[in-house]
Amino acid sequence: MRIVLAGVGPVSKKDFLDQAAQDYAERLTHYARFELRTVEASARRGGGEPVERLEADKLRKVAPPGAHAVALQVTGRQYTTEQLAARLQAWLNAGRDVVLYQGGPTGLDGELLRACVEQWSLSTLTLPHRLARVVALEALYRAFTVLRGEPYHRA
Repeated sequence: MRIVLAGVGPVSKKDFLDQAAQDYAERLTHYARFELRTVEASARRGGGEPVERLEADKLRKVAPPGAHAVALQVTGRQYTTEQLAARLQAWLNAGRDVVLYQGGPTGLDGELLRACVEQWSLSTLTLPHRLARVVALEALYRAFTVLRGEPYHRA
């Protein structure tokens, strides 16, 4: 089983949030086959295909075929750490690859959203994309430590 966070936006080795995301992505590899994949945001074009659709096409290309698709979406379901750990355990038990889609500044394409089996909201707050990526990765890391009974989460 593989978990992929597929997100829109640039990644810079100099940006502290991107460094944090890479750190959590590396930590996650100790628990699962994890990949952090990013695609470039599409430029707005007059009269052309909507930018969200162009980005969705790019995101699908980096996702494992047939994966259980989860959209990171402000209107999705919010979880406590323990609830997220239970969702993660369910994903692991199913044995399918999982892809977490993170849209660009204009959000995820409606067709891609409808193709997702579930939606996960990190917060009702508006978060910068790089920060949201770190929050999602830290939450996954914390959920894995809960499942393993490790002391990182002190509930």
